[in-house]
Amino acid sequence: MLLAPLLLALADLHRSVVVPPRVQEPVVEIQVLVELPPAWTPGLKRTLEFVKERQEEQRGKLGPKNVATTTIDFEVTAKDDTGFTTNWTYRTTKVEAGNPIASIVATKVASSYEGWVMRLHHGLDGSIEAFVDEDEARTKLFSLMDGVVATMATQPGAKPKDVETMRTALSAAKSMLDGPAFAASTLKDPQMIFIWCGASLVVGEKREYDDQLPNPFGGDPFPAHASIEVVRHDADKAEVELEWHQTLDKEKASAAIAAMLRELAVKVGKPLPADQELPLLDIVDEGRWTFDTRLGLPTNVVWTRTIKNDELVRRETLRATLRPVDAK
Repeated sequence: MLLAPLLLALADLHRSVVVPPRVQEPVVEIQVLVELPPAWTPGLKRTLEFVKERQEEQRGKLGPKNVATTTIDFEVTAKDDTGFTTNWTYRTTKVEAGNPIASIVATKVASSYEGWVMRLHHGLDGSIEAFVDEDEARTKLFSLMDGVVATMATQPGAKPKDVETMRTALSAAKSMLDGPAFAASTLKDPQMIFIWCGASLVVGEKREYDDQLPNPFGGDPFPAHASIEVVRHDADKAEVELEWHQTLDKEKASAAIAAMLRELAVKVGKPLPADQELPLLDIVDEGRWTFDTRLGLPTNVVWTRTIKNDELVRRETLRATLRPVDAK
């Protein structure tokens, strides 16, 4: 008889025991750091294909699309305590300029670059800093341009009108590349391709920062705001993809842009009246970079710049692919 009360007592004791709730372990997010230092050695070669597109829209009407495709031989030629030296040897260029005649003329103008070698200095992080010898680069390019006109003039059946058209076009190109504008113009695209070399970023973490847009005519840069983020990381393929956005600070940049527009008008022979009010520009950059993380080398770049005001929208897109020599 004593067993029954004992069992009842044990049952009551069991019911009176409070079981504490399970405490959920905190989720610890593991941050993945992606670093892109250049592991380049002299002799590293790539075939670089540039595709540059430009199209304007004026008051809602699209103009013709201009597409220039250029093949360049890229090679790392030296490495020292200050960084790297690379050669960019221009090969063929084909231009589609909206109509057959304009395409032929534009392709001939672009062909003046064939054989030109840009020797560039990269810092230790891999980003492009400057020409190795800017004066030498300018002299050789202008000599090639003069040679195109001279060769064209001696060809059998050459029409004086066509020769003069080419001479005028190349003279205009040379004037736009005069002075500080030479480095600003010719280095813009190469610098964009290599801008994120040496970066150190956390996957999925957007980094925002204040930046500057370089003035294409060598004047004061324009203030801007930007962000960069690793949007894809494939450790097995040793690939990483970066996404970048940049917008102009219109209020701070208005005076510098007005000065640039007036300078451009003078260069093309159409100076603006001093009291003429100039439209504000909006500049938006968007881009994606794919890197080989083993080499710290970009393999694919797509960068689009949109410039617009109340009447005009211009979109410029650069597509660059670096692939091993002879790879399809």
